[in-house]
Amino acid sequence: MFQALLDAFRTPDLRNKLLFTLGMLVVFRFLAHVPLPAVDQDQLQTVINSNALLNLLDLFSGGGLAKLSVVALGVNPYINASIIMTLLNQTIPALERLSKEGEYGRNRINSYTRIFPCHWRSCRASACACSCSARA
Repeated sequence: MFQALLDAFRTPDLRNKLLFTLGMLVVFRFLAHVPLPAVDQDQLQTVINSNALLNLLDLFSGGGLAKLSVVALGVNPYINASIIMTLLNQTIPALERLSKEGEYGRNRINSYTRIFPCHWRSCRASACACSCSARA
């Protein structure tokens, strides 16, 4: 395995892709610790700790939701939607059949994965607004 990694870094095209991916991971992890301004972190922590679903989402987001960071509202809904769609592909028979249809099925599931975060963001924003206003 170590030899395969060395071979990957010897290939210029693959090395550039690997370094770009590592760079994006570093930027993402840095931005996950930059909280949004005008957010009461103590109140947010109380809301997340009191709700099991939000606690689970915080676990999926790598702690980005607990800080309500810039990436928690931008990238994390897509990541969570991708994880949820992967799990749903294995549990819902219609999606499982669609995934076995080849290129058309994969494209259709990918479009669902891109659409789902829009609704996911709306639900999360509404839930955060209701939770924070109820506690204020």
